[in-house]
Amino acid sequence: MVKLYSFLIALVCVCSTWHSAQAILVEGARWTLGKKEILFLFDIHNQIEFEDDEKKELETFIEILKLYVEADDRPLYILIEENSNTESVLGSLRKRLAEEGLSSKNIIVENIEQRAASVSASDVLSGFPHHYHYHSRTSTTQTCYPQTVSMQEVLDEYAVIDAYLQECYNSSSDIVKTIHNERLHNITCFRDRIKQRITYLSTPLDQPLASVLDTCSPDQLEEYRNLGKSIFAAASAYMDLYAFHRVITLSDHYKVALVAGGLHCRWVESSIMGSLDAVPGLDHGVQSSISRVGKKLCPLQSGQLLELILA
Repeated sequence: MVKLYSFLIALVCVCSTWHSAQAILVEGARWTLGKKEILFLFDIHNQIEFEDDEKKELETFIEILKLYVEADDRPLYILIEENSNTESVLGSLRKRLAEEGLSSKNIIVENIEQRAASVSASDVLSGFPHHYHYHSRTSTTQTCYPQTVSMQEVLDEYAVIDAYLQECYNSSSDIVKTIHNERLHNITCFRDRIKQRITYLSTPLDQPLASVLDTCSPDQLEEYRNLGKSIFAAASAYMDLYAFHRVITLSDHYKVALVAGGLHCRWVESSIMGSLDAVPGLDHGVQSSISRVGKKLCPLQSGQLLELILA
């Protein structure tokens, strides 16, 4: 079990951490859950070879949404893991929709990024002493900076997410509660590791983590790097569960699109596929490419995006 959780932490940190993200869509899949149509658009971060494709893909996405407004009366509800530090679909979609006057049409975009303190803390703990080069992190509720973020802010952020997820759990079906509990078990394991490390290190909760690291020995720095991995692993699992509940609780009145990191999309997709009797539809991109090692990733082509969104 220890080896399994060590592997999960390593996988999440390799595939999901993005200090200066190059964000590009590499896979898409459509599913039907009851009367609800769900579109997953899988993003990959930190692939620097795609940097020149980001803005082009964003503009292609906007043009396709213009066509959607004309072709489909049903509202398209886009749940997006927004990162304002990149000019990509994940970074600038809401801004570009407003500029094009599409925000008031039948397209709704909701930022589901709930992590600012936790990801900022992960930045400083993994990147010290080079954290001064990292961007701030912004969620739906706050902006945090690697130079000033504290452990208490991380714990407070987790508590806010916990409260929302508990509300979702209370109104869920038994099957959804089972899925919820399985992921919550992972989160609890990560949280236990965090508690153990901050207790062992006697981490002052209200002090900026950057200033704590300034006085650490090399051995302590290594322990704090491991703490950063656990913080990010918990935050990533929280995002999985948050996105899952948002996808399944939205009304069938909407066509729902989840635009997020590939591992988040993969977990939500596998959950509705494996337990909720969702029916597969169109897909584009290399299946399971997000979680494979050594597989060359290719951005979704404009025709593929068009078909996924308009079909």
